[in-house]
Amino acid sequence: MGILKDAGDTFIKFGSMLVNKTEDYTRIARLNIEITRLKGDIEKNKADIGAHVLEMKRAKKSRLDLNGDLIESCAKKISELESQIDKKRSEIEDIKKKEKSPEQGI
Repeated sequence: MGILKDAGDTFIKFGSMLVNKTEDYTRIARLNIEITRLKGDIEKNKADIGAHVLEMKRAKKSRLDLNGDLIESCAKKISELESQIDKKRSEIEDIKKKEKSPEQGI
């Protein structure tokens, strides 16, 4: 019976490790999806700035105010989004570091 108990304990350990790894991979996938969404939001803000510049050109404006409300708002939002992306990338690296650390008791 000792062999069966040891085999059962080992199976439980590996099953637990598998569940933890699956949870880690799921978290990484979720974070990557969020990063992709944030990048899309950045591109939308850049497009808004571009559309604004085009409108100014079509209106034959000779000057573009880079400190105008729309450009300031979009630039601030882009910075915030880039910061969120950096945090999510850091989370992914933390998960990967945890993943590479030696497993206890195996």
